[in-house]
Amino acid sequence: MRIADAIPQLGQNIIADAIRFAYVPSPPVILAQPVARTNVVGSTATFAVGVISSWPVAYLWRKDGLNLPGATNAQLIIPSVRAQDFGHYSVLAISRDGTVLSSPALLQVQLPALVVTRAFSNVVITWTGDGILQNSTNITGPYRDVPGAQGAYSNVLSAGTEFYRLRQ
Repeated sequence: MRIADAIPQLGQNIIADAIRFAYVPSPPVILAQPVARTNVVGSTATFAVGVISSWPVAYLWRKDGLNLPGATNAQLIIPSVRAQDFGHYSVLAISRDGTVLSSPALLQVQLPALVVTRAFSNVVITWTGDGILQNSTNITGPYRDVPGAQGAYSNVLSAGTEFYRLRQ
């Protein structure tokens, strides 16, 4: 450090009896917010955040305002999305100088598509992942759960028309 006064004189020393240093905290700044996404049940959902800070940053992911245990990286990976994963995800970035909360990113969850095929006089309906098969004789309902249908369903084609859907 070099200290000088306003009148330079060669060969003279300056003595200071006190110097004050002021530390100005600089909390982390989010450069890239988590992005909303829509995932099909069973797929992988990934949220990420970009943070800049003068100090190391710790991360704490939250779902609908509640902390997610063990979710402490800049990325949150949900390896096999389930219906109950639907919600708003945000992350708290924490450094020595302070904290900042990201904007919430909505994870929407879609049930898998129904695959309908015909085998002789039967209709065969298959799907992957979660979901309870329902049927109705009218497209607007009312729909009823099909007993015992889990991932596959086979029914004899009849004269009446049936409509199918999955519910969570």
